[in-house]
Amino acid sequence: MGYEFYVSAVKIQDITADSPLEVSIRVQNTGVAPFYYDWPLEVGVIDSAGTVVATFALDWKLTTLLPADGHIPYSEWSYSSSTPKLPSGSYTLALHVVNPLPNGKSLKFANTTQDATLVGWLTLGAIAVQ
Repeated sequence: MGYEFYVSAVKIQDITADSPLEVSIRVQNTGVAPFYYDWPLEVGVIDSAGTVVATFALDWKLTTLLPADGHIPYSEWSYSSSTPKLPSGSYTLALHVVNPLPNGKSLKFANTTQDATLVGWLTLGAIAVQ
């Protein structure tokens, strides 16, 4: 009994050193209650060693994800960074909700890719920087 966030679609594409990093997701609250706090969200770029090499703060609001009962069943969120400044290579993009409590538990999404690449992060997909 509560919120349950699920990312049902992700759109990312490979980039060059001069092109923007663009991420779009479709997310829904499949639970029965809203989340009452706007904890910060960030997209992380993770290298093959499992190290977060870059993070990008998002302006997405968890409080806007209402249960689907009588509401729009999902929200579509997009982010673009015009200058990601990433070196060439292969990376994994992941989504993270930052718990403002220093020792607080991380918010987890109801996806099988939660914690797949890095604990506390939802893996969104692979990206190459050329």
